[in-house]
Amino acid sequence: MKILLNTLIINNFKGIKELTINFDPCNTNIFAANEVGKTTISDAWHWLLTGKNSNDQKDFNIKNTVDTSLNRADHEVTAIITANGTDVTLRKVYREKWQKKRGSELSEYTGNETIYYFNEVPVQQYDYQAKLNGLFDENVLKMITNPLYFNSNTTNWGWRNRRDILLTIAGKISDEEIFATITTDSNRSAVAAMIEKLKIVKTTLDYKKMIGEQKKKLKADLEMIPARIDEASRSKSDELDWSAIATAIEAKKAEIEKIDAAITDANKAVEAQHEAYNKHQQEIHLLAARKIAITNEVSMKIENEKSGARMRLNELSNKVTEAQRAIDNAQNTIKSLKSNRDSLDNEIQQLREKWASVNESEIKFDEGAFHCPACKRAFEEGDIESKKATLTANFNNDKARQLNKINEDGRAKSARIKQIDADLADIEERLQQHILARESAESELKSFDAGSINPSNAQSLDDILAANDDYIQVTSSLAKLNGSAPQIQRPDHSVFTLQKNQVNAELDLLKKQLNSREQNKRADERIEQLKAEEKTLSQELANLERTEFLIDSFDRAKMDILEERVNGKFKDVTFKLFDRQVNGGETPTCETMYKGVPFSDLNTAGRIWAGIRIINTLSDFFGISAPIFLDNRESVSNIPETDAQVINLVVSPEDKQIRIVTGSEQLAVA
Repeated sequence: MKILLNTLIINNFKGIKELTINFDPCNTNIFAANEVGKTTISDAWHWLLTGKNSNDQKDFNIKNTVDTSLNRADHEVTAIITANGTDVTLRKVYREKWQKKRGSELSEYTGNETIYYFNEVPVQQYDYQAKLNGLFDENVLKMITNPLYFNSNTTNWGWRNRRDILLTIAGKISDEEIFATITTDSNRSAVAAMIEKLKIVKTTLDYKKMIGEQKKKLKADLEMIPARIDEASRSKSDELDWSAIATAIEAKKAEIEKIDAAITDANKAVEAQHEAYNKHQQEIHLLAARKIAITNEVSMKIENEKSGARMRLNELSNKVTEAQRAIDNAQNTIKSLKSNRDSLDNEIQQLREKWASVNESEIKFDEGAFHCPACKRAFEEGDIESKKATLTANFNNDKARQLNKINEDGRAKSARIKQIDADLADIEERLQQHILARESAESELKSFDAGSINPSNAQSLDDILAANDDYIQVTSSLAKLNGSAPQIQRPDHSVFTLQKNQVNAELDLLKKQLNSREQNKRADERIEQLKAEEKTLSQELANLERTEFLIDSFDRAKMDILEERVNGKFKDVTFKLFDRQVNGGETPTCETMYKGVPFSDLNTAGRIWAGIRIINTLSDFFGISAPIFLDNRESVSNIPETDAQVINLVVSPEDKQIRIVTGSEQLAVA
């Protein structure tokens, strides 16, 4: 895609009040003295496309800082461009916002706003940016419109960004391609192992970090081994006559066996005494148990006799209590029944009086009942008699019903009185029986001999036992056995114990000496083990260092291929992508060289030449060319050939106003 800037219209932007420029498709030269507005033209173009100035700064003064009275008018940039043969009109308006608050005579400044147009149609910022993104990538546009941008070191751009772009241009380098350059007959198996490892670890940087940690641990382990060997050597004791010590141990064990046999013989002499003593003690225990059993039997018999008397006393007392309870219940029931009977007698008397009152009642007529309720005229005589007959019949029927009801209630209450009288007779009869039962129980209780519970002439337990033949016999036999216990004469083992303790002490010392032989053996085995471990660790460390060297070879080969590929894409321009360290390591970087001279050491012409060469390669790679703005063009006598549209900004002290020259007065192009 080729983008051409056809027309640029600037109104009230920075220091330019009004300017329209029609550009040549190939070269346009803009002449002016310093501070007239050449850079403002480039800033307007970049602001229209990216929202930043030509130095990639977002925060810069769009408004006029000299004549601020112009700032309430719109700040506007319009460009007519051709993209792949299609004309597109872009316009942005930066406007101050003023608002008159209620009650205030003057408007107040409240901020700024930006209005976007695409092909003269107002659009939102998001849509405007989306349409531009459909034409070109903003970052790519910055790189191909300013020859100094790619090699600048700003906040938003630096060597890492340059390096990423160059690596993208170089294309992906496969590990197989790199391995092919470093593989030899001697390292073929190591390379194969590294290839398999990188399938897991993914990057050589991570692989080297992992090896570094492993080497660190191996070196730490190796440093500890000599100290461990020395510690094991110092734990060994002096060599002794191990055979003589073993013989002496067996001799001491034989001495101990002889002493134990002598102790056993002495113990056998007292075994018979122990048996006689145990038999005597068993007889004593049996007699003592029999004595206790007799005592318990006599004591239980005495207690049972006392318990029977107490039970009889409780039985008589309970009879008196139960009889009194029955009397109280019967008396309460009689009282309640008599109260109910009195109430029923009163109710029957009231019924008699009511029956007499109802029976004597007669119907009485209200004369007003025989007049028309509307006109108050008396009814006909025949109607009056008929109504009186009806009222009389109703009165008599109601009277008969009331008398029948009174008679029924009276008969029911009389029946209830008869039942109460029968119940009273029954309960009064039972009351007499309860009274007789209570009197009988009280008589028995009075005649009960309370002394039978604790009789004053009762014998004590000791008196009864003193007369018990079995108890007397058992006590006598037990006294004889307690006075004739067999004696046990314990053997004196003190001499044997002293001898055995002395021999055991000598035996322990000999065993301790013999154990040092095993300790020395274990120490020798540990020393050999540590030496073998030291050899293994040293071999592992050497293997890791060889692998580390192979990784360095891989990285160096990759760097060489990358630099070769990148530099092959550019004319006269090369890039150093890695800094070789004194210790053999490499640090990623990105330094631009033009004909062997670092970009930072180039003069203005050299930097522009290098920048255009880079733009040509970037345009080819990304498939897009756009107008190149060359500021300070007067410093370069000629420039490299390029397919892009070139806009030269030339310092011309005699031009106090911007002068545009196209076509006929072009600057030199090499």
